[in-house]
Amino acid sequence: MKYIFLFIIILLTNCTQKKKIEPQKRYAVDYALQTFSEFHKENDTIIKTFEKCINSSKFNEYSQYWRESDTLIFKYAYVDLWFTIADYYPTYIPTIMSIQEKAKNKYLVKIAVMGSPEGFNSLNVIYNFYAFREKEGDFKFENVITENLKQWNTTIIENIKYIYPPEKELNQIEIKQQIEFENELIYKFDFDKINYTYISCNSVYDYMKLRGFDYEDSMFLNNQKGGEAFSSQKLIFSGNNSEFYPHELVHLYTHKYFKNINPTINEGLATYLGGSKELIPFLN
Repeated sequence: MKYIFLFIIILLTNCTQKKKIEPQKRYAVDYALQTFSEFHKENDTIIKTFEKCINSSKFNEYSQYWRESDTLIFKYAYVDLWFTIADYYPTYIPTIMSIQEKAKNKYLVKIAVMGSPEGFNSLNVIYNFYAFREKEGDFKFENVITENLKQWNTTIIENIKYIYPPEKELNQIEIKQQIEFENELIYKFDFDKINYTYISCNSVYDYMKLRGFDYEDSMFLNNQKGGEAFSSQKLIFSGNNSEFYPHELVHLYTHKYFKNINPTINEGLATYLGGSKELIPFLN
């Protein structure tokens, strides 16, 4: 009987405990934007939508603030904004710097993510995205990359969709190398071939700018080589002015076949098999 009584007490205690409320993420609005807000009433709605968006507790909750049509490049279109905010908060706090009307119901939002982790003011990222007024009057966000790629070329070669600048000619020798490397990779490990998108840019600066960044550390390093794989989205950005990027290709396959791989081992394997910068790919 006493155990039943104890169980009831514990149950009642758990039911009456207050649910822990996560503090709201802080953000700032530039003084000039605040000053002229009365002339641009839509700014308040955009700012409030941004506030709700960045206070989403989970990555996929950002989707409710994003346009459903924004899936041309990113399967998860909000990935850049999520990592820009979530990866650095609260060390770095976002500031809405400007909201610029670009067309009817279309606004360019510019944010700066800043902080002072070392005792002095530090700029981490400047990032741009669009806010669109929907028919219901609400605002939804969209990446700038879709518009930035409108004049770019697309060529599909076997399982690879190459997207590249209008003035660029694809390097057929490098494409052959990419295909041969992948064929060797899937033969050695008995993988099924992945269909993926390869965005070929001349530099890191170019592919970050393409995605909406005005500032990010890697854009201004002396060595303007590198890239990034969004493995879950089967997407490679190359900033090497090259159509051959075995290192990032390995990441696509390790993500598919080794879901819980240790990040250090994942990077080591991509470097060992696919090379990195001056390191020659092992499978070549």
